[in-house]
Amino acid sequence: MKKFLLSLAVSMTAVCGAFAQTVIKADQFNLEGAKTIDGYTVELKKNNGATKPALNGDAIRLYAEGSLTVSGEKITKIVVTLASSTSKRYTTFTPNVGELSPAQAAGDTEITWVGDAKSVEFTVGAKADFGTDGNSKAGQVHFTEITIYGEGGSGVDPDPTPDPTPDPDPITTVGDGSETNPYTVTDVIALNNTKNVAAWVKGYIVGSSNGGASLTLTPADEEQSVSNILIAATADETNIDAIIAVQLPSKSEIRTALNLKDNPGNLGKVVEINGTLSAYFGSHPGVKSPTAYKLDGQGVDPIPTPDPVTTEGEGTQEKPYTVADVIALDNTKADAAWVTGYIVGAMNTSDSKNYVFETVAPFTVASNLYIAATADETDQTKMLPVQLVSGGKVRADLNLQDRPGNLGKEVSIKGKLEKYFGQPGIKEPSEYTIVGGLAPLPVAETPSLTSFVEEQSESNMKITGAVTVFYQSPDMKYTFITDGETNLEVYGALPEYHNGDQLTGIIGKYGFYQNMPQMTPQADSFGAATAGTPVEPKNVAFNQVGICDYVVIDAIEITEADGKFYIGEGADQRQVFDRFNLGELKAGVATITGIGAIYGETKQIFPIALDYKSSISEISVEAAAGQVYDLQGRKVANPVRGLYIVGGQKTFIR
Repeated sequence: MKKFLLSLAVSMTAVCGAFAQTVIKADQFNLEGAKTIDGYTVELKKNNGATKPALNGDAIRLYAEGSLTVSGEKITKIVVTLASSTSKRYTTFTPNVGELSPAQAAGDTEITWVGDAKSVEFTVGAKADFGTDGNSKAGQVHFTEITIYGEGGSGVDPDPTPDPTPDPDPITTVGDGSETNPYTVTDVIALNNTKNVAAWVKGYIVGSSNGGASLTLTPADEEQSVSNILIAATADETNIDAIIAVQLPSKSEIRTALNLKDNPGNLGKVVEINGTLSAYFGSHPGVKSPTAYKLDGQGVDPIPTPDPVTTEGEGTQEKPYTVADVIALDNTKADAAWVTGYIVGAMNTSDSKNYVFETVAPFTVASNLYIAATADETDQTKMLPVQLVSGGKVRADLNLQDRPGNLGKEVSIKGKLEKYFGQPGIKEPSEYTIVGGLAPLPVAETPSLTSFVEEQSESNMKITGAVTVFYQSPDMKYTFITDGETNLEVYGALPEYHNGDQLTGIIGKYGFYQNMPQMTPQADSFGAATAGTPVEPKNVAFNQVGICDYVVIDAIEITEADGKFYIGEGADQRQVFDRFNLGELKAGVATITGIGAIYGETKQIFPIALDYKSSISEISVEAAAGQVYDLQGRKVANPVRGLYIVGGQKTFIR
């Protein structure tokens, strides 16, 4: 009845000469192409096939030469609602048919098209002076929604309160999943993962899959997998689309009884499995976590619930698990827990194809260590590998590469009990205690930060002279230091420091990250600081910024391209990268205080502070004498008539 009344109302509306309206919000569009809504097709196109439309908050952003096309049975009016923010002003938005009313102008909140068409294409124009603040988004349109008046493809107004979508036709199956009437393989394939329930399934064993993540049928003359069997409706089936896989859980009776590697005689036999219907080998229908089976109709062998693992420890700091406890738990507990043992070695992973277990110094890697119940254990199956996360204090203190004297020491470590190197282990450790304290850190000494950088040693070195902190990121992971001659980035969690703080006796390794020089610190060497004189940034042109330089660049234009920001042009162009998450980066003219950097071959500057200038004043050449820069930040000795940066502001010199 509801549908009939709705149809009647729509018909009456059409007779009266009025048309229904459809409102389409920005987040309903397909940014990569067309989408049909209420019978209308709306399509966004890229700028010259290059710059994609983007969703910025609640608004679609279309770039110059991009377009919006609306198609339907009959269209009489389109209203484009513009984003209200002054930073999202628009340029011209030109239709291919019909006309705009009113004409586009600064301050408009919407664009209205009127006409009579089946398809209207709006094209984004190039730069136009619609901005009111001197900082408009040239060549862009930002809109939050469009309202379409007319008839959609169906010619009817959609039901504003539609009836619930009817359920699809039920899938007819031969079996019902019970023990007395199990599903067939064909049933499971037809259900196609729509029922994630425990059920009985019956079929012929036709092989197993050794295809990794892909479901494949391993030839009968090749070694079969122990982790699964494949079943089908007939014993000679070879079409993988007519086959489902059955998981055989590790260390279970069902794996022992059914796997084809150990039981080749099972091939061709009828098997009935009770397990969960679930996608297996990607999205392929299958059976996982089986609990019982019948082979050739003989008996039901439920998988017994294993006895709970008895442990000596409890996983607390006061009563930690032993190495034997964690091995017995066998990854069944993934919670963070304390584990105690003796440090016995580390796994050299520098050759990805040939890992080597190291038990004597020098040790090759700092990324892991192994612990065991005794300090002289040599059987790796009785050890636990421990992951040492990069940048963390646990790695800095415990790794054997830097502190080989930790070998043989008793430690308690808090971390997640997870498989590591294919066996029970500890990942993401967060705390530790060590009996007898840490082994001393073997380090060479160097007198200054400058000599530290010049030596570029791969080993820890102690800088005996003082260094001064000139910046630290809010998360305290990036700290920049100087000795007055050389600057360097220190990457790793450190205590909180401020500009001017002085440190003596710091220890670390010199290295590079994507060509950016940095120190990996020995965290415990970065202690209390002595307050000193803050370091002032150097006032330079954008093309005079070196790596790790602490600089201020007066009023320079920041441009945006593909969501990235730049200053300068050509070979001297430099990316402005918000490394420290200021959240203030945008296009416009700004004075930048920051630190020079590099990523691969891309020159960068990490902004610390941004001071945007939006006003444009007008002065004479005589009044502009002094510090005059062009819009790329280059000093101009003899300015002529035009737009420059004077005193940190855009200024027109007449």
